[in-house]
Amino acid sequence: MQTTIQPILPVSGDLLRVGGAFTPGFLDPDPSRRLALVGEKPFLEFGFNEWRKWEALDEVPAVPEFSLHLGRTAICEGPREQARYIDYVMDQSATRRNKPTSIGVHVTGDRALGGGSFGLHSYFSGTKEEEERAVRFLSDLNRTSGLPVWVENANCYSASARGILDAWQAVTRICEKTGSGLIVDLAHLYIDAVNCGVPVEVLLGAIPWSQVVELHLSGVRTGRDGTLHDGHSEAVHEGVWSLLDTVLDQRLITETEPVTVIVEHADITWTDRADQYYADFARAQSALERHHRARTEGASNPEPHDYGVPYCRAYLRQLCNGWIPGLAQATEQRGLSYVDLFDQWVDDVRARGKRIVLNLDEIPPAERPGAVSAPQDLLAYAKEKLR
Repeated sequence: MQTTIQPILPVSGDLLRVGGAFTPGFLDPDPSRRLALVGEKPFLEFGFNEWRKWEALDEVPAVPEFSLHLGRTAICEGPREQARYIDYVMDQSATRRNKPTSIGVHVTGDRALGGGSFGLHSYFSGTKEEEERAVRFLSDLNRTSGLPVWVENANCYSASARGILDAWQAVTRICEKTGSGLIVDLAHLYIDAVNCGVPVEVLLGAIPWSQVVELHLSGVRTGRDGTLHDGHSEAVHEGVWSLLDTVLDQRLITETEPVTVIVEHADITWTDRADQYYADFARAQSALERHHRARTEGASNPEPHDYGVPYCRAYLRQLCNGWIPGLAQATEQRGLSYVDLFDQWVDDVRARGKRIVLNLDEIPPAERPGAVSAPQDLLAYAKEKLR
């Protein structure tokens, strides 16, 4: 069986790219229904089961890059359970032809507790013990596998804003102590915030963006009682798209390391909704392209400390107008606008190699030779200019 590739042009010269989760639609026996891998150089995420299915194909397609994604691990359990799980990962890898380039791990609690007892995710509360266990597990997994190990936020049902922030602070420390990259699942973040009644944008400030290597997008389901749930069978939720736009527009992710945006359409039902499947990938790519254009157009922008210069300049001009009564009128009477006079004075100060202060008393005497007092120096300049 041959899989096909749906081309999406990469964002030229950018460190952002679009990838996807494994979906059974890749393996549909009907070529007319089979979903294509998306992207010029597809990037996928496999769990153990998906990895096995891929390897079982008659002709295993070469995947340029894929990450082994582990949703339920021993990350917050004891040393014996962790060692046993890591041995299992290595045993699985030894028997496979295609090898992952990274390992992603959900940050969850003990698999025997809470949601974990139902085979799903257990809640990560970020206690000191959980944090220490997570650091040990991730360090051991990285050392044993020789692969980069990344962690992902998995909580969706936090009881309070304090609980959400405690968990994110622990995740931040885990990344710092282990060097692990961070996967930010924007759908999980959105769901956790809405379920808890917290403005989701507030939580963006809790995330260590310098550690981010992936962003995950997926759908959201609403339960009968109004609670939100993860929905990999649903189109990417508008609230999640809005979060992605905010992350990109505000340049929260650093632009020095590659970041992959994963569209997590993993459900088998996507085979019957190919148009929507590809549309979400295209929308993600379009968002990255807009970000790239904006970044390119703003490449010549001043440094961050210069962003407010036009406002500071205008405010000083306003202050000086109040400090020096009659200056604006006198300037206008001589055929020169006060704005032009002020700008010429600023240029003159810069040409003299001086900096402007509001009052010389606010700086030490040793610094005063290199500075001018705004109202006094502007008045002196105006008298010389207008005489």
